[in-house]
Amino acid sequence: MSSLTELLPASGESIDPALPEAREWIAERYALAGESWTAVNMITTMNGSAAGEDGTSDTISNRVDRTILSVIRDQADAVLVGAQSLRAEGYTIPRRAALAVLTRSGDLGDVPDNQGARERLIVLCPRASVPKVTARMDGRVRAVIGIEAADPSPAQILATLADHGLKRVICEGGPTVTGSFLAAGAIDEIFLTAAPSVVLPPQPVFGQTEHLVTRYTLHGLMLDDEGTLYQRFRPRTTE
Repeated sequence: MSSLTELLPASGESIDPALPEAREWIAERYALAGESWTAVNMITTMNGSAAGEDGTSDTISNRVDRTILSVIRDQADAVLVGAQSLRAEGYTIPRRAALAVLTRSGDLGDVPDNQGARERLIVLCPRASVPKVTARMDGRVRAVIGIEAADPSPAQILATLADHGLKRVICEGGPTVTGSFLAAGAIDEIFLTAAPSVVLPPQPVFGQTEHLVTRYTLHGLMLDDEGTLYQRFRPRTTE
């Protein structure tokens, strides 16, 4: 029997993540706090790498992390990723949320065609690129949505998603995308899994961006039997 233990708040409660009731237990702790909410969900090694030896996050993840990922996605309206991450990670379309992909070129690689996938896959791109992206995707997506900017800002991306009824957004990367959202102050919460491993050289989990210091408050912490930490942070507020 494996266990997932809550350390903060200091309840000391544990659950076997393989049990059917574990999803509800985890969902209570990862509940999105508002009808309009933007969270980053990433995994990192001890030395801050977002990817393992194969260049993907899969080799630094585990079963508990994937369960938590699924629970978080179930609460979202949209999972937001960059096209580069989609190509590298081989994403499975979420079972409930839309998968919103940011791209300029329209090259999404091999998009999985599981049941209902087309109805939950949307593409965001500069408005000028809509015809090219639409032609390239050839009916494989629900919609290609143009944004009136050559390099859309996080605020423009979130406003566009909200205009289409997608207000609870989970940003899953890659590091360049998450870094830009953090730099813009567009994040309400960070879900960060810390795996007990070191990968060299590291791929920075939040990418390379301009100099920025933002303080966060740890408001949730869990630990599994493998020594993996599951952290929840919110921006520190000043009173």
